[in-house]
Amino acid sequence: MQYYSLLSKDTPMSPIEKSIWWIEYVLRHKGVAHLHSAAADLSYVQYYLLDVIAFIITILLVLLLALYLATVRVLRKLNVIRLESEKDIKKKIK
Repeated sequence: MQYYSLLSKDTPMSPIEKSIWWIEYVLRHKGVAHLHSAAADLSYVQYYLLDVIAFIITILLVLLLALYLATVRVLRKLNVIRLESEKDIKKKIK
């Protein structure tokens, strides 16, 4: 633990010197607008990429629907799923 303590205390400036340096830095450059993160200006939808997520979910749902419809069509062609005709329905009713 002493080793890690020494590592954390090995800094070129004391905390008070570092604070003074940053205050002087801000004064020298008349603010720190250049250090402002662009993410702070994004909307909620843009920041969390909700439009991209919605697009991906939509594509996945369309693909799943197409797969389902293709599977049903193939199974009908193979007579695994039998479509009831009107004659079959009328026979069941009588």
